[in-house]
Amino acid sequence: MTRNQPQVPIKVRSPKISFDGVPRRWLAGDPVGTSLCNAVNLLFPAGERFFVRSVHRYLHRLENPELKERVRSFSKQEGHHARAHEDWFANLKAQGYEVETFLEVYQRICFGFFEKVAPARLALATTAAAEQFTAVLARDTIINDVFAHAAPAMRELLMWHSAEELEHKSVAYDVLQAVAPGYAWRAAGMAMGAGLLASFWAAGFALLLAQEKKLAPETCEDLRGKLGPTEVDQLQPIWDAMKARRKKLAGRVFLQGITDYLRPRFHPDEVDDRELMQRALESVGLGNAKAA
Repeated sequence: MTRNQPQVPIKVRSPKISFDGVPRRWLAGDPVGTSLCNAVNLLFPAGERFFVRSVHRYLHRLENPELKERVRSFSKQEGHHARAHEDWFANLKAQGYEVETFLEVYQRICFGFFEKVAPARLALATTAAAEQFTAVLARDTIINDVFAHAAPAMRELLMWHSAEELEHKSVAYDVLQAVAPGYAWRAAGMAMGAGLLASFWAAGFALLLAQEKKLAPETCEDLRGKLGPTEVDQLQPIWDAMKARRKKLAGRVFLQGITDYLRPRFHPDEVDDRELMQRALESVGLGNAKAA
């Protein structure tokens, strides 16, 4: 395994983000892009608490004190992320979306059934694979400034989250290598992680978009007819760019994440993301934030 990036200290930040006044279509007025982002947001709280449990289960087995401390900081970061995304859920519900049924099914299948029947090592391997996807997604988000035209509160939430996903991207993987270093565990975790993420993200997206069409049936085409020429000129390139990114999402996130992860000598720290992390944090005023 190759680690080109020096070990990055994991800082626990807790920004105070208010979602008051965030519009329904908070991503440049685009219902499809907003629904796609809201769908993955729905997966974060329960998913991240599962990650923490999966990694913490092996804390007593770790002999490296530095890795133990990184696990503790990773857990605190994920806890802050989970709570922040749950705060956003309250706004979704206030806007008229029904998400409780989806969340109950998601938690029952992934963290009821799966977590009960799967070996602890498979749960850990699934966590390590899922962290690969969040790192690839975070990297793409920052490089392409995906949320440049998002509501400020959502941009702060997602850029902060993206930076910290890159900051702790190797923790679960290093724990897996310490307790179950075999390639078979890594491959099995990727199969499980990719399947769960793809299926529930797609289901959440379909659910939210269907509700969006009932709650606010205006499309971008409808909105275009109500705007002046200057506003249309400003928004059209943004909508076109977001549509192009969505078409390439599977390749950018899933295909890249899987092929990189399954290389025999892969390590999450082979990519140096320190500059991207700093860029993301500075873009939302957290560049010099002290640890919580």
